[in-house]
Amino acid sequence: MRALAECAANWWRGLGWEVEIEGTHSHGDATRLARHAAETGFDAVIVAGGDGTLGQAADSLAGTSTALGVLPVGTSNVWARELCLPLSMDSGPEGLARVARVLAESVVRPVDMARAGTRHYLLWAGVGLDAHIVSRVEPRAGLRKQLGMAYYIMASFVAAIDWQGAEMQLEVDGEAIAGHMLLVLIGNNRIYAGGVFNGSPGAKLDDGLLELWAFEGQGYLESLALARELRRGRHVDHPRIKHRTLRRITITAERPVPVQADGELLDSPTPVTIEVAPLALRVLVPRSAPSDLFVG
Repeated sequence: MRALAECAANWWRGLGWEVEIEGTHSHGDATRLARHAAETGFDAVIVAGGDGTLGQAADSLAGTSTALGVLPVGTSNVWARELCLPLSMDSGPEGLARVARVLAESVVRPVDMARAGTRHYLLWAGVGLDAHIVSRVEPRAGLRKQLGMAYYIMASFVAAIDWQGAEMQLEVDGEAIAGHMLLVLIGNNRIYAGGVFNGSPGAKLDDGLLELWAFEGQGYLESLALARELRRGRHVDHPRIKHRTLRRITITAERPVPVQADGELLDSPTPVTIEVAPLALRVLVPRSAPSDLFVG
């Protein structure tokens, strides 16, 4: 990872950029380093990593003038896929130079974030099934990390076996929704679960709204059916899947249910309140990014 960062940094230095490289060694380092960069007045923080590390940095950069970019070398690279950033990190120096060039030519745009308690997140929060999976699968190291998305998908199916769902109550901008939920998703972007699913095909990154998907069901077989509907894009009109756009949601449950944000388990389970943080983060957006991702 360090070698990749050095190669990219040297390429940017050739453009006249001043670049400093800092490594992360434990959980929370990305949060601390990004906060320091913003306080010091850096123009941008570019994370060489995956969506979890990116989410930690985004949390610290919310509300600051420091922009966030990514060298996508993680497992799923959802944010990079969302923006159509090249993922050719394994093709040697040429592929790396291509990504560095695209970032150098990017524009800075403000995007919405979501806030769960004091934590800001960039992509998705999940209450229920996917948070249960995160609690079982993460953290990964060694061979499990090297196997990447293939291992994560396989481990997810195993971890989901004992998830039965829970009775949940959702207050969505004043509207009450209740049911036995397998999973409740609240996000700002379109791609979900590493690009396996197009979760919110109509989402905009800067419209001041979040996307809610609430999946009713119980047990492993219905979890598999849920995954199938998502994969085929049939969740949009499914009678047991509720969709809303929202600014604020509070979720309570019959028992504490785990909550994840950007692939990391939050310290506290339900009850949880999540609300939009409009245009809270400045990000580097490739010129090739789909224009319909944005309102402005």
